[in-house]
Amino acid sequence: MPAFPALIAVFLPIAADTRPDLAAFTIPETAVRQVMDDPQRYFEDMTDLIAAYGVDGAITAEQVDTSIAFEQAKARSYVMSVLAGGDLNCDGVLSSDELRRTKAAVSASARAKLQRSFVQADVDGDGKVSASELAAYGQLAADKAVSPTEIKTTKLVMAFDANDDGKVTVDEVRKGLSF
Repeated sequence: MPAFPALIAVFLPIAADTRPDLAAFTIPETAVRQVMDDPQRYFEDMTDLIAAYGVDGAITAEQVDTSIAFEQAKARSYVMSVLAGGDLNCDGVLSSDELRRTKAAVSASARAKLQRSFVQADVDGDGKVSASELAAYGQLAADKAVSPTEIKTTKLVMAFDANDDGKVTVDEVRKGLSF
């Protein structure tokens, strides 16, 4: 397997006429820099990823995708639960009256977080957070939790599949990073 800088070069944007089959695998330059600036951290992150989401010491592309989706779901559910917890009559809408009543029942730090979340989620400014606004707010949190560059950087782990078996092991990542 080529050393990591050579491997990265394969995944950088290239002219479509020279290697069109790799066009779908380009990664942002920021992701390349992130890995190359701290390959040890990338190795540790990918070791954790393989341990957490892989099976038998290896990870597949589907498991990588699952890890990303799970991280986004955690962020989405967290912010949505902050607001949904204040829907006292369970009608799917958090009204300003419910916000006021909920704020009175929670700690000062929770009040501040609830107020900030309410203002951010109430996109139309009508003093209510509807189910669609809540869903949109949750998706925004999910998108912030795992940026497009982080997604590409994480998916890059599959480039270390030295034996082309569709799985990546910690040893393949180590060798690919030339440790």
